[in-house]
Amino acid sequence: MKYFIAVNGQQQGPFEVSELQAQGITPTTLVWTEGMSEWKPANTVAELAPLFAGTVRPVMGQPLQQQANPWAQPQAGVPMQPKTWLVESILVTIFCCLPLGIVGIIKAANVSSLYNAGRYQEAVQSSKEAGKWTKWGLWIGLIVSILYGIFVGIMVATQTGTF
Repeated sequence: MKYFIAVNGQQQGPFEVSELQAQGITPTTLVWTEGMSEWKPANTVAELAPLFAGTVRPVMGQPLQQQANPWAQPQAGVPMQPKTWLVESILVTIFCCLPLGIVGIIKAANVSSLYNAGRYQEAVQSSKEAGKWTKWGLWIGLIVSILYGIFVGIMVATQTGTF
């Protein structure tokens, strides 16, 4: 069966099911084929479900924009969004270690977008990476601060003659 897809408000296709992934189809991409009365999100079409194995499916009867609400109660069978580490990464960037904090921010920003695109496993991996970079930045920043404090203490002691 061939499907048409809506990309940026423009109809494209028709495409075979095997060609849809190469077209960048996401769970929320609108699709239509003969026999359908209206355009539907791709992950609500049974034949296309294998393309999104392990992704978040919208609950039938609810508008799609409600699914993107991060404060909504989790639905049965829908995994919760992984921790983003965004706040922690920003704080590490400001107070501790600029280079590692920036990498943490970049990884943290990817978590929500991957999750909302239905790519849960990639969102989990990005969350782990953001956590790793943020923690490394925190520990390196703390170690450098402690060493700096010791150095300043030694310099003050040698200048005052108490050492």
